[in-house]
Amino acid sequence: MWKPALRSFFRTPAFTASAILALALGVGSATAVFSVVDRILIRSLPYSGEHQLVWLGMGTPLAEEEFLLGPDYLDWRAKQTVFSAITSTSMVGDCDLFENNPARLRCGRVEANFLATLGVAPALGRDLTRDDDRPGVAQNVLISYDMWRGRFGGDAGVLGRTLNLDGRPTRVIGVLPANFEYPNLARVDILLPQQLDEAAQRARDRMALLVVFGRMKPGLTLPQARAALMPLYEESLKLVPAQFRKEISLKVSGLRDRQSRDARLAAQLITAAVFCVLLIACANVANLLLARASGQTQERAVRTALGATRWQLVCESLTGTLILASAGGVAGIGLAWWLLRLLRSLAPEGIARLREAQIDWRVAAFAVLLTLAAGLLSGLAPALLRVSLEDLSGTRATERRGLWLKPLLVTSQFAITVVLLTGAGLLLHSLWKLQNVPLGFQEGRVLTATMRLDSQHALEAQDRLRRLPGVAQVALADSVPPSGRTQAMIFSRIQVEGRPPETRQGTGGMVVYRWVTPEYFPALGIPLLRGRGFQDNDRDAIVISGSLATRLFGQEDPMGRRLRAGPENPWLTVIGIAGEVRNAPPGVKQDSEYYLQRPRVIPGAPRRWVAILRGALPASSMTPLIRREMAAMDPHLPVEINALEDKVADLYQRPRFQTVVLTAFALVGILLASIGLYAVVSFFVTQRTREIGVRLCLGSTPAGIVSLVLSRALRWTAGGALLGLAASLASARYLKGLLFQTEFQSPWIYASVIGLLLVVALAAALQPGLRAARLDPMSALRRD
Repeated sequence: MWKPALRSFFRTPAFTASAILALALGVGSATAVFSVVDRILIRSLPYSGEHQLVWLGMGTPLAEEEFLLGPDYLDWRAKQTVFSAITSTSMVGDCDLFENNPARLRCGRVEANFLATLGVAPALGRDLTRDDDRPGVAQNVLISYDMWRGRFGGDAGVLGRTLNLDGRPTRVIGVLPANFEYPNLARVDILLPQQLDEAAQRARDRMALLVVFGRMKPGLTLPQARAALMPLYEESLKLVPAQFRKEISLKVSGLRDRQSRDARLAAQLITAAVFCVLLIACANVANLLLARASGQTQERAVRTALGATRWQLVCESLTGTLILASAGGVAGIGLAWWLLRLLRSLAPEGIARLREAQIDWRVAAFAVLLTLAAGLLSGLAPALLRVSLEDLSGTRATERRGLWLKPLLVTSQFAITVVLLTGAGLLLHSLWKLQNVPLGFQEGRVLTATMRLDSQHALEAQDRLRRLPGVAQVALADSVPPSGRTQAMIFSRIQVEGRPPETRQGTGGMVVYRWVTPEYFPALGIPLLRGRGFQDNDRDAIVISGSLATRLFGQEDPMGRRLRAGPENPWLTVIGIAGEVRNAPPGVKQDSEYYLQRPRVIPGAPRRWVAILRGALPASSMTPLIRREMAAMDPHLPVEINALEDKVADLYQRPRFQTVVLTAFALVGILLASIGLYAVVSFFVTQRTREIGVRLCLGSTPAGIVSLVLSRALRWTAGGALLGLAASLASARYLKGLLFQTEFQSPWIYASVIGLLLVVALAAALQPGLRAARLDPMSALRRD
């Protein structure tokens, strides 16, 4: 049964290549996207009993992640009854490895039972114990598998080795497994013991901010766990000032749902887009097969006359289609491998697990099932076309059977394409809006060098960097925009001198603050709207942003007024008002800001400082000069150097990735739809050849024939456009969470899509129309 089909395909190479290409595009793109979605939403997490793991805590507008304060966590841990294990972490921060090959790493501080609660065992060595987690004891740590392989060459002798981590002797006791994931998916090089001082926490002295995970007891559900924790939450809420309580809520989430929260909508969007492309591809192949089946009407009628049953004809037709689909599926898996590499190269860091996506047996099995489904979907309509003994006559009327289905498929293709194009258009407009949001600083020709330094070495580093060639300004700060690593103060704690303390309802949100040196504002090109910046002899001075000035003083003049951030802090005089600087990504609520001058001498251990260098040389030239100068000061000092332009570009990585992917699928969709329209119009011209000859003999002009063909094409396209417009308006609302300053009902975007569709349709139908106009009337009338 399959040999005749193969011979038939080899006799029509153009048809075969077109069908295989369409299926390869559909199956390949769907397979590549499935491999990504499988990692994000479907595949098991690398924890045993993952469905029992939950993320819990108090949610507030002041923090992105729910948390518990140290004393509350200790109370909950002692009194809770729903978890077989509960653990905490102080989350992930920078740490420095001071060695001959210094490195800036990412370290997570965790409770001793952290890995055990997650159901993870070290790949080498041992886990942390309660003795490791006692305050003040020698620091024992576990390192990541990548660090073990990359820095230590996979040497088992790393166990027991002492490292200089942040100036503290630290002994390696274990290696994390290769597939270990921190619960919030942050990159972690080293796990350190939390060493929480429980006595200090219960005394509410410098309370720790903890992120908490629990393993539910078997048989319990999330609603049951939440209900059981509610009395503990209400008890903790009594210690919160009354005006803040309405902003706090209890959060209990499954770990997978919590991890995929930010990526879920993007994954669903891309999945929907790629299956739209697959449907367009299947419609395209179905049209090709319908045209081929129309040309085989007499052959099928002869076989029916010789005794072939309808079931035999259907099976033969579907067998040929599945052979065609198999070839398209094989090509599609190759295309999926290439597309997956492209997706991984474009993927931003924020999309969970996308970089780990690959073609494995699960993805290959999905591709096989998808290929079979696409083959059946494409071949079902041609296979079910009826034939009768009347078809033996070979008249034109019999060849028109099923002709209505081809335009219907083209109309469906264009309807789906409209949905893809409008989605891409909305995201493109949103991305353009994002990229045109003023940042408030000038990122060009600015480098940042992040180091952990004490006061003396910080000043020395600043002096050394000033002497580098091409450097115009050098400033020091504890953070730089755009960054979520800033310090912050609750707005309601800020007091203005001469005013009684206000009783505000709620916190009023957060106010960001930075410690900076006087060169900070010119180094970043931040304008001063009024007043001046810091000078070396300024003491008890503060510079505030314009939005903070408006919130605190309204229409009053803030210059020379005094304020303080909490009653325990000194009064500070406002000497300047700075322009607004964006710290959060566009689309995220922006906090007001104030600046404090960095003291020349800061007591205590070395702390994180960022040197800001504005110069005339490109980053590639400046980076080695900075490293050389810092190595001359301290050869064991880790230095992290970044171009500020790269940090700004990171703000747009995720929306750019989503937009590029959806736009690419939309372009593939319109290409396939236009090819499908071309094929159907060509078939229409072939089927109506004698009719066109009659029209020409009766006086129709070539322009009239072209108009006839184009009007048919535009009729089918207009039908698809109207259906697609209705579907777009219904589905675009689901994009609201991904759009920035863009209405999902934006009329000019829909008008642009319809205009583009009509232009494409005219271009696809023009060549068959011109071919029809050039027909010789007598030859057309003699055509069988």
